[in-house]
Amino acid sequence: MALEQSGLPQLSQDGKYAWYTDKTGEFNVDSNPGGWGAPNFNLNQSALLAFAYRMSNPKAKLVPVGSQIKYSASYTNDQELQFQFDYLNDGYHQFYSCRLMASSDDVQSLDSTPIVFTEGDIWYNTVTGEVKQLTAGGIVTLDLDDTDVLDAIYESDSVNALLCEIMFYGKLAIKKNEKYTLMREARRLEDKKQVTKLREDGTDIMYGMAQAQYQFAFGLKIEAHDTVESLLDDFNIAA
Repeated sequence: MALEQSGLPQLSQDGKYAWYTDKTGEFNVDSNPGGWGAPNFNLNQSALLAFAYRMSNPKAKLVPVGSQIKYSASYTNDQELQFQFDYLNDGYHQFYSCRLMASSDDVQSLDSTPIVFTEGDIWYNTVTGEVKQLTAGGIVTLDLDDTDVLDAIYESDSVNALLCEIMFYGKLAIKKNEKYTLMREARRLEDKKQVTKLREDGTDIMYGMAQAQYQFAFGLKIEAHDTVESLLDDFNIAA
C-alpha cells in the first residue's frame, strides 16, 4: 500500500493559533500500512509542506492563513510534525499537507530507491531550503507565498497530498463561556433581567454553533460558514 497521510487540525484554547499535526505514523503491515517507512516513503527523506485557508465572505472566497515546510534528516517515522498558524477567526477551514520529495542535488530524490526527476516533478532542496520544479524551460524555484503555486503543488502527480476540512468555533466558544459566567454573576446579584438576557445570548451562540456543525456534516460548507459569520456579526466578534 502507498503512503496514506493522516492529519489533525486543532485550535488553541485562547483562540490565537491553529495547529495542523501530521498523524500518519510509522508503517505497520497490519495496523498502519499507509504509514511512514518501507515500503512507503521515509519521513526523513521527505519534506512536509502544510498550508491553510479560511473561508471569507462575501462570495465564499478562500483566503490564505499561511504555509510552512519542515524537513530534517533526523526525523523518525513515528514522529508527529506540528505546524502552527495564526488564527484569523471562526468558520470553515481547509488544511493541506503535501509530502515533497527531498533532494540535495536537484537531479534525483533522497528516497531509498532514488527517483530521477522528470518534467513536472516538484521537490524540496535540502541545501537551499527551496521548493523546485523541473519545467520544459529548466529548473525553477516556486514561491510558497503564491496561493496559485500552493494549489498547483497540491495537484501535482509527484506530490503525495491530503486535505483536511474543519469548522472552528474558538472565539464563539469563548464568547459563549463569557456570557454564562456573567449570567452566574448576575444571578448572584439577583439581577433577573440581566440573567435572562445573558442566558439567551449564550443559548443563541450554542445553538448557532450546533446548527453550523450540522450543516457542515451534511456537506453544506458555505451555509455552515454563513451561519458562523452571522453569529460573529451579531455578537461583534472581530477577526
